[in-house]
Amino acid sequence: MKKVLLLLFLVTTGICKAQFETTNLTPRPNLTIDPKVVYSVGVLHGGGGLVGLDAEFKLAPHLGFQVGGGIIASGFSCGAGIDIHFTPSIKSSMLSLQYVQQGIGNKKVQSLFGPVYVYRAAKWFTFSIGIGAVVDRGPLQPSEFAQQDAMLLYAFGVHFW
Repeated sequence: MKKVLLLLFLVTTGICKAQFETTNLTPRPNLTIDPKVVYSVGVLHGGGGLVGLDAEFKLAPHLGFQVGGGIIASGFSCGAGIDIHFTPSIKSSMLSLQYVQQGIGNKKVQSLFGPVYVYRAAKWFTFSIGIGAVVDRGPLQPSEFAQQDAMLLYAFGVHFW
């Protein structure tokens, strides 16, 4: 009887120790937290500025809102967009419906509206390409573009969070 009780005691303590070790809460090393804001800096970012900054805010798992500003030869540029991501992460590539305004007031060049594909590499590189319909023309728009109803939209730079 003593041997049976000793065996039962050893088995029971082994099971309890195994359950304690498996329920110990330790963070998983591959678990990452998705940021709520991603910034992009580069050439033709921020509404088509020579140098610009965009900030994208996560609204839902596949949806974001983007706003930015930049510097152009005649002043400032600005832009905004609604972004639809291919994955639930805000750090992923996406399709964006963007409004771009190059210049303000009497230094305005043009305003554009259209779809853009944005590629975001896993680490830092970002590139976008799309087409924008001319919404409004400003006094500084070059004469060679006066007859065009659409323009190529593109940008490249780095992204971080």
